[in-house]
Amino acid sequence: MNVKPTYEELEKRIQKLEKKNTRLEKQDGRYIGSMGIVSDITERRRTEEENRRFRMIADIAVYGKAIADLQGNLLYVNPFFANIHGYEPEQLMGKHFHLFHNQEQLKEVNRLMAYMMRDGHFAPTTVWHCHQDGTKFPMLMSGVLLRDRSDKPQGIAVSAIDITASHQAEQNFQMLFHKMLDGFALHEIICDDSGTPVDYRFLDINPAFERMTGLKAASVKGRTVKDVLPNTEISWIKTYGEVALSGAPVTFENHSAEIGKHFQVTAFCPAPGQFACIFQDITERKQAEELNRKNAERVKMQRNLIAQLTFNDSIINSSIDDALKILTCKLAATLQVDRVSVWLLSENETRLKRLVLHDAQTGPHSQLDDLNTGDIPSYFEALRKNSLIDADDAQNDTRTQELTDHYLIPLKISSLLDSAIQQDGRLIGVLSAEHRGPIRQWHTDEESFLSAVANLTAQLFANTERKQAEAEREKLQAQLSQAQKLESVGRLAGGVAHDFNNMLGVILGHTELALLKAEEDNDLISDLKEIQKAAKRSADITKQLLAFARKQTISPKQLDLNTTVESMLNMLRRLIGEDIDLVWQPTAHLWSVKMDPSQIDQILANLCVNARDAIAGVGKLTIETGKKTFDKEYCKEHAGFIPGDFVLLAVSDNGCGMSKDTQDNLFEPFFTTKEVSKGTGLGLATIYGIVKQNDGFINVYSEPDQGSTFKIYLPRVVTDEDNDKAIPEKKAAAGGTETILLVEDEPSILRMTRMMLERKGYTVLTATTPAEAVEKAKNHTDKIHLLMTDVVMPEMNGRDLSGKITDLYPDIRLLFMSGYTANVIAHQGVLDDGVAFIQKPFSMADMAEKVREVLDKSC
Repeated sequence: MNVKPTYEELEKRIQKLEKKNTRLEKQDGRYIGSMGIVSDITERRRTEEENRRFRMIADIAVYGKAIADLQGNLLYVNPFFANIHGYEPEQLMGKHFHLFHNQEQLKEVNRLMAYMMRDGHFAPTTVWHCHQDGTKFPMLMSGVLLRDRSDKPQGIAVSAIDITASHQAEQNFQMLFHKMLDGFALHEIICDDSGTPVDYRFLDINPAFERMTGLKAASVKGRTVKDVLPNTEISWIKTYGEVALSGAPVTFENHSAEIGKHFQVTAFCPAPGQFACIFQDITERKQAEELNRKNAERVKMQRNLIAQLTFNDSIINSSIDDALKILTCKLAATLQVDRVSVWLLSENETRLKRLVLHDAQTGPHSQLDDLNTGDIPSYFEALRKNSLIDADDAQNDTRTQELTDHYLIPLKISSLLDSAIQQDGRLIGVLSAEHRGPIRQWHTDEESFLSAVANLTAQLFANTERKQAEAEREKLQAQLSQAQKLESVGRLAGGVAHDFNNMLGVILGHTELALLKAEEDNDLISDLKEIQKAAKRSADITKQLLAFARKQTISPKQLDLNTTVESMLNMLRRLIGEDIDLVWQPTAHLWSVKMDPSQIDQILANLCVNARDAIAGVGKLTIETGKKTFDKEYCKEHAGFIPGDFVLLAVSDNGCGMSKDTQDNLFEPFFTTKEVSKGTGLGLATIYGIVKQNDGFINVYSEPDQGSTFKIYLPRVVTDEDNDKAIPEKKAAAGGTETILLVEDEPSILRMTRMMLERKGYTVLTATTPAEAVEKAKNHTDKIHLLMTDVVMPEMNGRDLSGKITDLYPDIRLLFMSGYTANVIAHQGVLDDGVAFIQKPFSMADMAEKVREVLDKSC
């Protein structure tokens, strides 16, 4: 059904028609009619409208628009495109697009044109353009190929945006990215199906991040963190995921165990699903904080230790050796060093003795090294001046080299800190801390701490000297009191004995007269004889009292002690009985003595009777003579000894021995351990008085169940005849550098013998018990050349100890020492006959000669 169009519709249709009328005339010009042509221009009108609208929009656009034919001639440019290049639109119409590019830029333009002809377009690409004045600027361009209805290419249209500002920003960002001191990393978060972050991928890292971490951008881009750093904690992945998903920035500190650094991290979200991190390396700050914390802890420990050492009763009341062991142990632990040593300097500064060494691995050791310091005076001068020497700060210093040359600094030690030990401004020693491994920089507080401990060490020495002086004073006071007591008793006994002796003379005289007058069968004769017998016995006691009081009437003569003793042997054998073997060991070429022969009789008779009473059943008694010389230095270490040449008379037994308490009261008048009626307690008191009267002295050595030895030293008397028998004075025996293990349970003898050996150049390891000796032998790493041991000790005897030491050191030489004589020791079965033996007390010359003899003896 046809519907009649409305007027409006007809009007719209007419507007889309183009009418052309042509007048028809004859040749003579006469009008004959007209011809009209109506064309449909709807499509053209639409195109013109679209062009009009395009131009209207393009002309006001803030980005560039241009249209060109297929040859590149511009057909249209909007004002923005023209102005950005420095032109007006009219100036560019018909111009070729090459106008905007130099030769180098045309390569990129031609490449884009080729893409467009092939693909119909090209994606947004940065292309560099040239301004009319020649300057270059970047534009982001995209293009499309224009086609007609038959899809035939007709021209090209491009859109362009000036990205100078963004490019500059990008350049600035890249410069900042590459030049910034902080690390920068861009990541993409990886989530599981539930949206939970499980990993993240490296998109880019800057050079600073590379330097901080050691990672390289080329090797990490596109890889996940679990691939690059497999030990990363999942908590960090969660933290970064929250930043990427929420966009909320966060700042925190992170320690990467794999990288080994501390970072302060600021994380933010530059785009959805991404996060960027700025890393500040705070490792040094953290290390400084940790160092400060450790320093504070160290100083606190140092202060606590100083307080402990200052008020520690276990140190104050200990021996110097034990106190130094405690001190060096605590000092080594606090300073965390390998070894701490305490060195004592001799008064003439010629020897440096290491008293105590604490080794972190082997523990404390006593009296190990002896160093001749005569060649390194500069070292001690430096200590006096500075109180401290840091060997690391003075590696080229001559004193350090001198110490190294003299083995004060072991080769494995790379760091050494010494502090002076001073008393009243006088250098007396060195406290040394030794560190092995990398060179150690000593902190100021450590130097101050070592100096403080050195001051405490000086106080310990001062306290020890004070205690030793007090002990020596008490000892001398006791000796003085004993001497005064004996002197008082002697004066009393002498006075009483003198008067009593007179009365006894009267009694004996009248008794003898009465016996002469009485008849033989008179009953009074037996009573008178008993009175005479008792008076004679009382006279003998009186003589003993006078001998003790040194008021006995004597007739001194020059004697050969060997001859005098030999004349008494038969009487002495009858006195002690058949069950006791009496052994006589004289020394040839004996020096002469001057004394009353009867006093020799009294001495030997009393000693032999005491020996007999001390032996239960069968036993042995040995009498020996000898020659001994004591110098002043030896006598300083041995109370009661007198310097000079002496003839020795020694009487030894293998009886029950004596305790120390018994020995302390041995020479007091009327002191006895015998039963009532079996002793007067005057025998040894008499001997004491006789020896003192003849300017001699007595030394007693005894231990319970080990027998006793009485050594009587009588002064040598030199005569022309005696000079013929005199033997040349011993030359000082040579010393050595061997190592000697010295075992002695008496501390004073141990110290004295060690000093003697060290003065002869030997290295001495000391022990007060056999168990300690075995332990030191096990721990000693070098060779031990000689075992010098006491024979009789509480834990085990010297022979058994030598067996254990020989198991450890098969080639070791053995030298035994004892207060008993060699004959007594051999008889007791403690030692075999022929073993090397030296009898105490001995002089340094005798000791050095014997040690050298044993060491040099061929196997």
